[in-house]
Amino acid sequence: TEVTSGTQVGRMYFSSVPDAMLSLFLRGTLPDMSDFVYANSADSPVFGVFLVLYILLSYLTVMNMLVGILVEVVGVVAKTEKEQAVVKQVRQNMMGVLKDFGEVCGNEETMMNEEMFSALLSTPRCARSIQELGVDVFAIVDLRELIFAHGDIAFGNFMEIILQMRGSNQATVKDIVDLRKLIISELAHT
Repeated sequence: TEVTSGTQVGRMYFSSVPDAMLSLFLRGTLPDMSDFVYANSADSPVFGVFLVLYILLSYLTVMNMLVGILVEVVGVVAKTEKEQAVVKQVRQNMMGVLKDFGEVCGNEETMMNEEMFSALLSTPRCARSIQELGVDVFAIVDLRELIFAHGDIAFGNFMEIILQMRGSNQATVKDIVDLRKLIISELAHT
């Protein structure tokens, strides 16, 4: 107030210490609402205080919602990246085991058969990797005949089948339709 005394700005915004504090608070933190607050608090200072509290509460609510959205997005992205890293590690482990057996040249088009499948699951490294994905290894062994019902499959397709068997996956309409088709085809063959 002393620095601006005798000036137009001093008389308008900083005429006293309380006016200076109010001006700095409203014009500094709520510049869009300051004229509205001044107009309403001219008649009733109590109403002005409640209006400022309401504005601050609404700003705080919106800010917290935005922070919540950001935290949720970061969580989803982190979960997705972690899952992709685990899937990549499982792929590399399986390809490494198949290379150790001399069965594969190391690409997604390599054809898998039941013997290669058994060899994969007999190694602890691959079995642990598959379990890390949330897939029950014993259930996969039981479904071996279903996986290879139409003969050999490409390694990429094999990995997709493995990923579809995770316990964390939710059943979709497509899954129900596929189950229905499978049951109809099995009943037709019997």
